[in-house]
Amino acid sequence: MHIDTIASEQYSWRSKESTPAAQIDLIIDRADDVVNVCEIKYSGKEYSLSEEESRKMAYRLETFRRETGTKQSLYLTLITAAPLAENASSDDIPVKLDMDALFG
Repeated sequence: MHIDTIASEQYSWRSKESTPAAQIDLIIDRADDVVNVCEIKYSGKEYSLSEEESRKMAYRLETFRRETGTKQSLYLTLITAAPLAENASSDDIPVKLDMDALFG
């Protein structure tokens, strides 16, 4: 993500208005007007993103945009312990990070 030189704030978020309520594991609000909306998943093997989970993540992103009123660019970001398995839903996520990317 190359954010080590960009000032940022990190926090989690939960909707107050939406039903069902949306929760986001990690928000990285960057000084360059970009927000990484992060979903964090653990799996001991390759993580396979289902179509249903992809829809839930898109819902959380849009709920965040609507409730916060942000005009910043939002990047849906998936953080996994193991690599993400390639499938039709994996292409829905523009930023994918695994432990190798974070600590490699």
